[in-house]
Amino acid sequence: MKKIFIYFFEVTMVSSHSVPANPTILRWAREDAGLSLEEAADRAKIHPLKPRGQKPGATPAERLQSIESGEHPLSSTLLKALAKAYRRPEITFFLPIPPHKEEFLADFRTVDSRPNTADSPEFSALKRRIISLHKALKDIAEAEEEAPLAFVNSETSNSSVSSVAAAIRSVLGPDPRKVSRIRDEAEFFKALREQAQHAGIYVILLGDLGSHHSAIPLEEFRGMCISDSLVPMIVINPNDTLKARVFSLLHEICHIFIGATGYCNGDGVIKSHYDRAQETFCNAVAAEYLVPESELIKENFQEPLMQSIDKIAKKFKVSSIVIARRAKDIHKITHSDYNYIVQTCIERARSFRNDVRGGPDANAVMAFHLGKKLVSTLINAASNGYIGFNDASSLLGISVARLEKVAR
Repeated sequence: MKKIFIYFFEVTMVSSHSVPANPTILRWAREDAGLSLEEAADRAKIHPLKPRGQKPGATPAERLQSIESGEHPLSSTLLKALAKAYRRPEITFFLPIPPHKEEFLADFRTVDSRPNTADSPEFSALKRRIISLHKALKDIAEAEEEAPLAFVNSETSNSSVSSVAAAIRSVLGPDPRKVSRIRDEAEFFKALREQAQHAGIYVILLGDLGSHHSAIPLEEFRGMCISDSLVPMIVINPNDTLKARVFSLLHEICHIFIGATGYCNGDGVIKSHYDRAQETFCNAVAAEYLVPESELIKENFQEPLMQSIDKIAKKFKVSSIVIARRAKDIHKITHSDYNYIVQTCIERARSFRNDVRGGPDANAVMAFHLGKKLVSTLINAASNGYIGFNDASSLLGISVARLEKVAR
């Protein structure tokens, strides 16, 4: 009698709290997130049902499948869990048909172990946020009648590497390493970023959905760019090392110059089986900007080689892998030397994953990640009435109360 009462209580509680979500949307959201029934059930922490009398049990995947087919109701608690697992707003599950997927970001990823894989729910959500942010910025630019930027899509991947590198220098300005006292990669990245933003390119550091629990791995993306002549935008994954961020920034700037919109995960200038010609070209341009052949050829590569490579890398404020690749290309070191250096650098990176310990307060970090150009543009747009302050805070991913602190 007690078991019957418990079962009746569970059923009535689920029914009384069930929500009229669209089963078709439930299935679409899961598949769009690239999750199997088993993976989705695990993410949503769906428990199995034990057999009760004549009623058979059900695995978590079977329970989810029965909900997607409309055979069983969906509780409000499970709706929240699925929305979190798929990284979708709860209101999405009540739509009559799946929303239009606005995807104009080309996939330039080249990691050997993950060719043509589906995006994680977190990366899909990040891309939606970037697309939404770019659309808002473009609406503001059009309202303010800003002029298109001539350098966007001004070159092609058929241009010479040296000419595109020279074109980038002419737009950004003098190499910061030659006109300022740049002590390390952090200062170099900051100076390059300021030059890019002054030229009109938004440069944002974004690698999660608001917390480290949703961090996007480097295998999914290192850099992303939107080559729009009105609002060119670059997004760098801050989960990467400082040296790699410098290379990624130059790589994405090259994408903007040749008019290629998309996202990449190329590891510096290390080649893979899935490299595309366009990625190889952008790598070459970034390498030529950072380590001009005319300057590298004057360097002495002495034994011990690793120590020599590290010393030259420190001088150019780039990774040792970039120096090694450039040295191999101009026949300063052998292919086996290069492989040895790459492997050594990879092993060192495993031991020293993070470049920074501690740091400033959360508002300063947020301001740095978002970038002065983005924060000032949205706050000015809100002040001028183009958008509301609530819209500005939503686009920046911070509360209205933090706007003033982040903007300082």
